[in-house]
Amino acid sequence: MQVFKKIGISFAAMLASLNVYADYSWNFPEPVTPMALDTLHVHNKFMMITAIIFFAVLAIMIYSIISHRKSKGFKA
Repeated sequence: MQVFKKIGISFAAMLASLNVYADYSWNFPEPVTPMALDTLHVHNKFMMITAIIFFAVLAIMIYSIISHRKSKGFKA
């Protein structure tokens, strides 16, 4: 019976927290002025460059971790 009570409380908490996503947006509001539109374009370009650099460094790190681990042909 305790398990069902915990599941019920967890489910109720999950349903209550769905209101958080009511005004959730990923981007800036729609720009009104031309300068705001230019600023948004610059922001998006820098975010794209940052994402590319992030994934490149992440790929290098994963490759380095996998290829240089001790368990891969390590002889003491």
